[in-house]
Amino acid sequence: VIQISNRMLLSPDGITFSRQGLYGVSFVRTSIGKTHDDDPRNFWTYAVDADNFAGPVAYLLPEMFKERPAKWRVQSAHLKDYGSPGVGMSNGGGWGFEWNTLFALQQESDKDRFFKIPQMAVPVKGGKAVLATHGRSYEDKDVYGPLEQVLSGQKALNADEIMSGGTAFDCK
Repeated sequence: VIQISNRMLLSPDGITFSRQGLYGVSFVRTSIGKTHDDDPRNFWTYAVDADNFAGPVAYLLPEMFKERPAKWRVQSAHLKDYGSPGVGMSNGGGWGFEWNTLFALQQESDKDRFFKIPQMAVPVKGGKAVLATHGRSYEDKDVYGPLEQVLSGQKALNADEIMSGGTAFDCK
């Protein structure tokens, strides 16, 4: 992971929040990190949207997607290598929720997998807790194209043109 923002630090053990609110997160394909115009590799940029900061925070080197743990190579063979040219995230990926530093009990059998985590609280408003909402997927025309024009000096930055479209996740 390569840090690019000097306003928000991406710490190795996650992000902790001191107040309630919404925090928009996206991994989008950008040209940030390419070494030359003909560099075919995919670079994925971690971008956020919050009250006090919006923009790119860090990017992932494409090579990190190539290596898979030995015991998962067979099970993950069907997964794309997001560092390869032409591989995008049009499926929108999925939601994630981590309890990273909490102790957890895991029990597995041939049929089931059971996790038990400590009691914890999430913010509730109107009787509902929202962990994720309004997910969208973005194609090159929504992010890569407009950003590449800015980075190559072809046009001035217009933040309204970057990630202004996208396709809503088909959540049911």
